Amino acid sequence: MRTIVVGDIHGCYDELLQLLAKVQLTEDDCLISLGDIVDRGVDSFKVYDFLQNRPNTVVLMGNHERKHLRQTLSYSQEIVKLQFGDRYAEFLEWVSHRPYYHETDEAILLHAAVEDGISIEKQREEVLCGCTAGEKHLEKRYGNTYWSELYSGAKPVIFGHHVVGDRPLIIAGKVYGIDTGACHGGRLTGLILPNLYNPKNIFRSRVTIIVVGFW
Repeated sequence: MRTIVVGDIHGCYDELLQLLAKVQLTEDDCLISLGDIVDRGVDSFKVYDFLQNRPNTVVLMGNHERKHLRQTLSYSQEIVKLQFGDRYAEFLEWVSHRPYYHETDEAILLHAAVEDGISIEKQREEVLCGCTAGEKHLEKRYGNTYWSELYSGAKPVIFGHHVVGDRPLIIAGKVYGIDTGACHGGRLTGLILPNLYNPKNIFRSRVTIIVVGFW
């Protein structure tokens, strides 16, 4: 069994299917989304419907899910609310049960950030999901230095939220940033666990697959 980790999807359903086809996802594989599955892209409902109906799937709380849950709706969220129609209440109920992090034997997975020196169980939810309050808290603590530059935890962190460019941010054994801006015309990135050693990147089409520990 493998664990397939996917960065910010933001309604990019076609790219999600392309990525899963490239990794040859099976029923035995665990699929983990780092959050922000909705807003901005054109197919938020299709992404939600696929992920919430697939067994062996974990979707983490991102700041965009939290916006819907807290009803702090801007233009992007209002569009998604209309797209969901009479299933929007169902979506909100589902969102309310999304975890803020997921830990495996190999790594800690979350949407946005962590504070160094604090156990994952004691992290602030607003920091983990990258909402405005969390961003301000990190800025107050770290200034202009991004949290990933200071992370010194024993277990690597895989995160999304912050678009790191066309290619993933990889500091082997430390952090793996896999939001590569799919909804902005970039790529959708996936990472295959279980091993975070000797990563090999494969760039094709509009999806990126980081195959780690298999070749």
